[in-house]
Amino acid sequence: MEVIDSMRSDFAPVMSEIKKFIDQGNLKGAKQLAHKVKGASASVGAIDIYSAADALEAKLLLGEEAIVEVENLDQTLHVFLNNQ
Repeated sequence: MEVIDSMRSDFAPVMSEIKKFIDQGNLKGAKQLAHKVKGASASVGAIDIYSAADALEAKLLLGEEAIVEVENLDQTLHVFLNNQ
């Protein structure tokens, strides 16, 4: 349970940070955060978060628009943060 609590505190600000990076054109920063979320979620078996973060990271690597992927990760994290 400590790991989950730690993830909650780490993940709480991550979407606002990712959105800020994207708004500033800093796709590298946004990609790094998505990668961090992907790794942390994989380590605890949070497959929905992993998948959403992976999809966002892939779009950012290609330099493509990622509006749908940002919203998907945001919603997935919201469920995790509020339902555990």
